[in-house]
Amino acid sequence: MRTKLTGWTPVFVLAFLLLGVFTHEVAAQQSIRFWHSYTQPERVEAIKETAAEFEKATGIHVEIEVVPWPRMYEKWATALAARTLPEVAVALPDNYMGMWLAGASLPLDDGEGVFLPGVLDKNVRYQGKTIAIPHYLHSTILIYRKDLLDEKGLKAPSTWEELLKVCTALTDKPNRYGFQQLWSPQDITGVTWTLWPIMQSNGGTFFDKDFNVAFNTPANVEAVKYIMQIQDRCSSPAAIELQKNKDQWDLLGGGKSAMHFDTIFSLFIVDRDNPALGKKFAAWYPPKNKQIGWLETPTSLALLKGKNPEGGKRWIRFLLEEKRYIKFLHTVPGGQLPVTVAASKSQDFWSHPFIQSHRREVEIMLEGVQNGYFTGMRWGTNPYFTLVHNTKIFSNMFQRLVADKVPVEQAVAEAHQELEKAVADMKARAR
Repeated sequence: MRTKLTGWTPVFVLAFLLLGVFTHEVAAQQSIRFWHSYTQPERVEAIKETAAEFEKATGIHVEIEVVPWPRMYEKWATALAARTLPEVAVALPDNYMGMWLAGASLPLDDGEGVFLPGVLDKNVRYQGKTIAIPHYLHSTILIYRKDLLDEKGLKAPSTWEELLKVCTALTDKPNRYGFQQLWSPQDITGVTWTLWPIMQSNGGTFFDKDFNVAFNTPANVEAVKYIMQIQDRCSSPAAIELQKNKDQWDLLGGGKSAMHFDTIFSLFIVDRDNPALGKKFAAWYPPKNKQIGWLETPTSLALLKGKNPEGGKRWIRFLLEEKRYIKFLHTVPGGQLPVTVAASKSQDFWSHPFIQSHRREVEIMLEGVQNGYFTGMRWGTNPYFTLVHNTKIFSNMFQRLVADKVPVEQAVAEAHQELEKAVADMKARAR
């Protein structure tokens, strides 16, 4: 009996193994994995509901994992090394650029006329390829306590001079600070949301058109000097210790501060959970010197090298279909601005009660989306802007300025040199 089976056993085993491989491949085609960093219950639930609709419509199951923003880089880099990447991940610019440079992601097709003009070119196109698709947009504006300004008979400032005057008038140390800044090395929010808008408002940038480092310029020295005036007159020394923009909102809500740069993302949550407090908040344009300094941020969808890229593409398209897309945008109304022409023009988007009651603020943010740039991307998507985000060059610069009282010219020159070295190192690694 053993002799008779000997000739057939390898064939049987091979057939069995091939059946296993086939079953595995079919299962892979019937599922995708999706990583996102949306931790608010409303957004989590909206993604789950959309995944259920997607499975019903396509037969493809979506395995969802919530990855907090600070862990996303480590998560995808580890998965790349282990060859366990998901099909789609939500990513901020420094991550989707890193994914692309590391060979972790795939290019995407973008429908002509689907997206708002300029959104793809200035955010997600690199060397002729579309390396991600924006999921939503927002821009930074000036958030302030209207009640505190009203008490002093003050109006929201529109220029550098007005901002300095208003925040000085609102400061009563140590009880209240007129403009709270954030310069912790553990959180680059201040670099992105304060340094970049102030630099731009004075015509400054981190890189020139050829992506050479251009930080140590008269315009940027002037901008940093202005920031330090705000810091000395109007901001708590704790600026170098605070972590996460939530700290700023806690201070603003408690009347310990009067203004800071932000989006209206958190304003919706305050307005919903504490309407009496929400009525005290308002928003206005970022103060300008030569121009308005806009920060525009695209939170995007990257197609990674998972097992089912076609399923991943279908999922991205599904997420942006008008009705369900607007439903997702409304989980944080006003804080998530549309990337598609259809959603931006839809009455459904504009009909949300919060957006109606804060329409002026939303319209200001839309101006920022149209006219602004992500930090370090004034001249388009490039690898070097990631160094502004993924190093501590500029938060350390403010540590030296605030704690050690280093002269601005010296601090700016040192940061410029550090950034040049980081760029040189990046180029050397790419050779």
